[in-house]
Amino acid sequence: MLNKELLEALIKYRRFNGKNPDILQVNPKYFRNLLEELNYPEWLIKKKEAETETKKSLLGVAVELTDAVEKFEL
Repeated sequence: MLNKELLEALIKYRRFNGKNPDILQVNPKYFRNLLEELNYPEWLIKKKEAETETKKSLLGVAVELTDAVEKFEL
C-alpha cells in the first residue's frame, strides 16, 4: 500500500520534528497512484494534477510534483 508507506513516513517525521513537513516532493506517477489507491475519482485526480504552485496538497501537506524523486521526499 502506497498510502501506508507515506503515512508511516509522515508520522515518523512529525514524531521527530513536532510538526508536519512544509512541503512534500512527490513523483507525478507516484502521486497519481496514491490518489487512485485512495479511490479518488478520475475527475478529481485530473483536477489535483492540474492545480498550480502550492495549491496541491495530500493528507494536509503541501505537495510539489517533481521527477527528481523516485517516490516521495519530505
